[in-house]
Amino acid sequence: MSYERVVTLPKPLGIVLGEVGDCRVRIEEFQPGGSAATSGLDIAPGDVLLKIGETDVSAMGFDSIMEIILAQTSPVSLTVTDGLPRLDITPNLANSLKPQDAVLADLVVRAAVRECRRITGASAELKEALGELLRVEILLGAGVRPDGRCLVRFFGIFSRSGDSSNTYSCNIAAAGVKRADGRIEIMALSCAKDEGWGRTIDLKRDDSDAT
Repeated sequence: MSYERVVTLPKPLGIVLGEVGDCRVRIEEFQPGGSAATSGLDIAPGDVLLKIGETDVSAMGFDSIMEIILAQTSPVSLTVTDGLPRLDITPNLANSLKPQDAVLADLVVRAAVRECRRITGASAELKEALGELLRVEILLGAGVRPDGRCLVRFFGIFSRSGDSSNTYSCNIAAAGVKRADGRIEIMALSCAKDEGWGRTIDLKRDDSDAT
């Protein structure tokens, strides 16, 4: 399954780039008021750049990519991926899900990660409280309701220092739906620290769900 997404943004793009350890370049954060932050498109901090226009940049360094972006005329087409590896899933859950529901759950978890990164990245208060969502540890629960809404629960690894030297586990719950255009829309999203926190932070509430 391909997790690539293509977004087209006018300049200035409003993204801050940085190199990660495996020689890839990813989006570190959005600049307030920039195209990425205000477009409403499916792009998020943590996304890894694969292409700029038709140019494959997946193996290029930071300086080369910056030169290509500067040379582009507006708008700029970016092909990105979330940078997440294949998701781990508990054996009991893997055996209980239908194949099509497992695929949907995978997509909803990835969309929830992007939504979490967008929301926390735009709020100094949430960034202080939660830090950066680095990766998904394991998918714990998932189910698809008759109305098509997919509910997932997974452990995410966060860091307040921006690296893996000081991390903690957080229980994340999300609800998402797949729209007619194939886009996953996250309807509800909450985070609860696994130990010693005593509260849940609702990043997104689904006011349409009365149940």
